[in-house]
Amino acid sequence: MTITVYREFLFPALLKVVGVVEKKQTLPILGNILFKIKDEKMLLIGTDSEIEIRTTTDIERDDETEIAFTVSARKFHDISKALPENAQIHITIDDERIIIRSGRSRFSLGTLPAEDFPSLEITPADYSFTVEANFLKRLLKHTHFSMGYQDVRYCLNGLLLDLTSERLRCVATDGHRLALSEGPITCEQERQILLPRKAVQELIRVLDNYEHEVTVETSLGFCRFKIGETIFTTKLIDGQFPNYQRVIPKNMENTATFARKPFKEAMLRSAILSPEKQNGIKLTFTPGELQMEATNTEQEDAFEELEIEYNGDEEVTIGFNVVYFIDVLNALDCENVVMEFENSSSSALLRDPDDNDRLYVVMPMRL
Repeated sequence: MTITVYREFLFPALLKVVGVVEKKQTLPILGNILFKIKDEKMLLIGTDSEIEIRTTTDIERDDETEIAFTVSARKFHDISKALPENAQIHITIDDERIIIRSGRSRFSLGTLPAEDFPSLEITPADYSFTVEANFLKRLLKHTHFSMGYQDVRYCLNGLLLDLTSERLRCVATDGHRLALSEGPITCEQERQILLPRKAVQELIRVLDNYEHEVTVETSLGFCRFKIGETIFTTKLIDGQFPNYQRVIPKNMENTATFARKPFKEAMLRSAILSPEKQNGIKLTFTPGELQMEATNTEQEDAFEELEIEYNGDEEVTIGFNVVYFIDVLNALDCENVVMEFENSSSSALLRDPDDNDRLYVVMPMRL
């Protein structure tokens, strides 16, 4: 059988599924993409056995036989990427090999049996809701950087979708910082969905350039996102996300307001001489002024002064991880930032003064 597909349709489909395929895997077939040919459509499936992404593209073919095969994800992706944008691609399928032709180019790739390709066994959905893609993507981008990474508290290695009847709230924390972003939504009942770290990162990528509604469904241990022609399915983290409301400080005594861009630039300069492992930086607040200090193990130091608005009467010095602060400042896109804190040993709450739907908490550190 020979099928014909245009690169302008094939390559975007490959981009959606190839990201989930691990470069190193225990089973060779997990490095492949499954292709299923039916009617005038080609279904592409990629999986790492925890996440599965399915999408389709239009094709032309010379007979009506249904066929399936698997081929190396990276090799097929790299070949498609290297072809001209308007290329017409002809794929001939044999028993253990496919031949790819385009113009004067020819490539031969080995295949593995389609029946050996793993699939996620998912029970019927027990809960669903719809959400605008741009809204969901914005909430994920505002919070995903605070997820834990290979933390022994495995519930922190992901992101919580906390749904009420009127609000969708995304929350991520690694125990040292917390990010929260929320907005209005309509759903039938309250539900908490704990997405794994890799699933969140891939979901953000798949949502890129999609601007319509997304249908979200959950079943026992799984969550499925229907994104146009693409179906994104992931296993969920089996565990209880910590009570994040207890971490968010309230009624803080001291408030400082500063311009985001100059503060971020000063942080980036100071980070050059902060300790490599701790990334510690010292912030000293006095009325009208902020002093920023960083000292490394070689006794080299950086010092910055910034004008701020500060409502406190006494000087307060707090140590923070400079990387965590820079991540927050990158996530905020406002002109000014409000920082609330209690004393030299309290956590800091950072927010956009004109946006009550998101906030960030950074824990202090001893320097």
